[in-house]
Amino acid sequence: MENNEQAKTNPQGAEPRGGDSPVGQAAQELMDELGGLANRLSTLGQQWWQSDQRRQLENDLRTGAEQIAATLENSFHQVAASREAKELKEKTEEIAEEIGEKMASSKLVNELAETLKGGLQAFSAQLDRIAHDLEARAQRSAPEEPPVPGAEPDSEQIPIDRK
Repeated sequence: MENNEQAKTNPQGAEPRGGDSPVGQAAQELMDELGGLANRLSTLGQQWWQSDQRRQLENDLRTGAEQIAATLENSFHQVAASREAKELKEKTEEIAEEIGEKMASSKLVNELAETLKGGLQAFSAQLDRIAHDLEARAQRSAPEEPPVPGAEPDSEQIPIDRK
């Protein structure tokens, strides 16, 4: 059983080193669990996608959407046909155009837009700084190890020592 666990956590077949820290072990175990979870979720998604329940749900949703669209289209045609609706539509369009012109020329709206833009830029800059700080911390705390023979140059080998 212990050999089976080592094969799961050390798929490259490399022998674990005795000098690995518990943090490294915990990180590898976490990565293994997340990988297993991802595989199980993928399998579950594929099974659901191929299921009769999903097909029935898709058909039901499609039928319902088509019925709603047909009902709305009929309602719009009835409303558009009435003279009062045409007059209301014209007045609404005039009011919307007038409000749009007033908002475009409004000093308050322009100031609000500028302030919002500045705030979003500052927030973006702070997020960039945080990302750079986290990246720098990760690089500082990562021990430099010699490359493992036969491994890809950009891959990361994290050995686990199970005692």
